[in-house]
Amino acid sequence: MNEGTQLLTGYSGAGKSSLLNALFPGLGAATGAISESSRKGTHTTTTATLYETGTGSAIIDSPGIKEWGILDLEPYEIAYHFPEIREHAPACRYPNCSHTHEPHCAVQLAVQDQRIHHERFVSYLSILTNDDQHH
Repeated sequence: MNEGTQLLTGYSGAGKSSLLNALFPGLGAATGAISESSRKGTHTTTTATLYETGTGSAIIDSPGIKEWGILDLEPYEIAYHFPEIREHAPACRYPNCSHTHEPHCAVQLAVQDQRIHHERFVSYLSILTNDDQHH
């Protein structure tokens, strides 16, 4: 790891502390058991903790993020942050196409033809849906 201090962040229960323990044996970052009901990690880290990892380097293990959102971004702008969607969007029939339900959507066609990876499109839809709930 480079000299300096790094911050490890991510979703709650994703395994950040377990990853640190695997990378730096003997670190002793607290970890919890896997939940039997969700089969995911449990929220264990409750405060940010600084760990010295070598000469001149350290890492901060942070509590997990439970939810995130996009501020000051209109739903139609989200597509422009996905290069592969931005590439195909100009060919859509409607200039304000959301790429969710409109006929003759070039983005949906590109997903069907596997020119846009399905998981990337699902990610776009997830962000779009989450953002719509905040407006």
